[in-house]
Amino acid sequence: MIMIDNVDINKYQTRHIRQSVAIDFQKKQLFSGTIKSNILKANPDADQDRINQVLDHSCANEFINNLDDKLEYNLIEFGNNLSGGQKAKICITRTLIRDSKIMIFDDSLSALDNITAKKVLDKILANYQNRTKIFVSQQIRTIKDLDKIIILDQGNVIGYDTHKNLLTSCEVYKRIYDSQKRIGDEV
Repeated sequence: MIMIDNVDINKYQTRHIRQSVAIDFQKKQLFSGTIKSNILKANPDADQDRINQVLDHSCANEFINNLDDKLEYNLIEFGNNLSGGQKAKICITRTLIRDSKIMIFDDSLSALDNITAKKVLDKILANYQNRTKIFVSQQIRTIKDLDKIIILDQGNVIGYDTHKNLLTSCEVYKRIYDSQKRIGDEV
């Protein structure tokens, strides 16, 4: 059973669920317009202080501050004039600015280098402690410091624990960990 605020999700209207959940989908969707207009699609009432705050939390400020037009930089359709990491940071920013009770990050950090991914994850965990955060990832570096990790195999839960415990209790998790470690992915 899925619950929001200890209430069965089926008791909520769809509108309420949509307001309670913000999702950064694996397939990044950006629109023609400025960076700022793309961010504000998630929360048109956000003021400049809030925008600056979430830009810091997503580390998007690091590249935006180097653009001539900063937040007024114009994106072409799908954000094709940005790198994959830059697109990811803007989409993470858009998820954070919603300030939803539940935030889902579907492979959100995979386009970022290891150092930046760790920095963004740490900022999200530190600044959104009162929010439910779900990170979907195939990269152990992204999830190893989370409170609990769920391992799915063909739609079935085969592990649910901390990183440390899963290394000894879940063969699939241990195999993935060893494989990523062997190929040099910082885990």
